[in-house]
Amino acid sequence: MNTLKSLYKKLWTSLIRPERQWYSSQSLGTPIQTFESSCAKRLDFCLKNAFNEDIFMSVYFACNLEGRPNPSNVYVIYCHTHAASRIEGLGLLPLLIQKGIGLVVFDFRANGVGSGRWVTLGYKESSDLSEVVRFVKSELKASRVCVWGRSMGAASCLFFLSSSFREAFNRKFPRENRGRNVQAKAGQVPSKVEFAKFEQEQARASFYQKKDIKKTREDFEWSPADWVDCFVSDASMLELKQTIISLVKSKNKAIPEWLIKAATAVIDAEIKKKTFISVSDIAPVKTAHSIKTPGILVIGKIF
Repeated sequence: MNTLKSLYKKLWTSLIRPERQWYSSQSLGTPIQTFESSCAKRLDFCLKNAFNEDIFMSVYFACNLEGRPNPSNVYVIYCHTHAASRIEGLGLLPLLIQKGIGLVVFDFRANGVGSGRWVTLGYKESSDLSEVVRFVKSELKASRVCVWGRSMGAASCLFFLSSSFREAFNRKFPRENRGRNVQAKAGQVPSKVEFAKFEQEQARASFYQKKDIKKTREDFEWSPADWVDCFVSDASMLELKQTIISLVKSKNKAIPEWLIKAATAVIDAEIKKKTFISVSDIAPVKTAHSIKTPGILVIGKIF
């Protein structure tokens, strides 16, 4: 019995409570980094998402060797994978900076050092991306923005850009009506943060909450999808339920599909209790029809 309970817990926690990828401020690089004839200046910020959770973000500004910002003011926002962090996107930094393009990386909720306990594989994380896009367009005055998402980050991107998904999200998570003023006023730049102060703060109360918040901030509004000029969806999970079935069958073809579906239903009940999200909700393919932003879909194939 204990073995079954342990297996059951391992199954659902692997989806919504994976091990966090902790890192130090040194992993973000120095405040100024040089790449041949270009350099990058880094600033760290803390935003609030739709559920009043912390989003820790780093912006790498493209500059020349004299430290003057690139006048084109173009940015790529990188969205990391499941159980990863903003460190994942730093591999793009040399390539982008040398082309005069800035890079924005951030930790999704419940990943890295972000607030929140339960991961929703792109569903709620799409509202994190919305706040980052708002900051880049409104505060950094970006002329063009590209969003590059990988795996869970790609699903978040597809959700964010879909108008039909936004409608479903707003119905599932209505706005708080108690008038809490938790968001910075329009036009007010969020405070810069010293990331090192948060390195030892890995046990914030939100890490141990039993379930997510049911309502969003009263003043939460989605960033316009047309603020994103293009996107790259790299290996997005298109439909989680079918992905689970295909993955299990690929590991052991002897397991009947009805048994896999029954097990998934049990796991789904646990996930829904903690996040208010069903496994069947995590399906970007169902809402992708309402995306109007041009983009590239990247998939892998095993031969």
